[in-house]
Amino acid sequence: MQLFVLRHGIAEARAPHGTDELRPLSSRGVKATRAAARGLGRFLKSRPDVILTSPRLRAVQTANILGKVLDLRPKIAPELGTASPARILRRLADHTRQTVLIVGHEPTLSQLITLLCAGDVASPILHLKKGGCACLDLDPAGGTLSPRCGTLRWVATPRLLRAVGRN
Repeated sequence: MQLFVLRHGIAEARAPHGTDELRPLSSRGVKATRAAARGLGRFLKSRPDVILTSPRLRAVQTANILGKVLDLRPKIAPELGTASPARILRRLADHTRQTVLIVGHEPTLSQLITLLCAGDVASPILHLKKGGCACLDLDPAGGTLSPRCGTLRWVATPRLLRAVGRN
């Protein structure tokens, strides 16, 4: 299984109604996310089978921009909004035969990557910047995802993805 982990784009500091769940991408964030999505589209050898996104507005907007580039309709995965890395891992178990791209938030995404590669979440092995992406290969032993089943293949900074997307 291949897993792409993408952090949402740059969001407004405050939501119009004051709730974190409704914070949208900023106009700068929309522009940067479009360029990064084009770059990621060029970066990928093959299109993911599914895009799963947090239900928080900034993540949904990021996933929709990416979905247009990849010609995929994102699906909401509530776990990506508030759940622990272990719960997200259980959610991903439904997709062990697919290439999956998830869109979510820090620090949960870095904790998930660390859980998959090192088996623990205490000291994250990386920190994804807004619009950054990591690629992992997962080896589900007996069809089950578990801690330490992942290998980190690459990490692309948002600057790199935007640069590739602009060319």
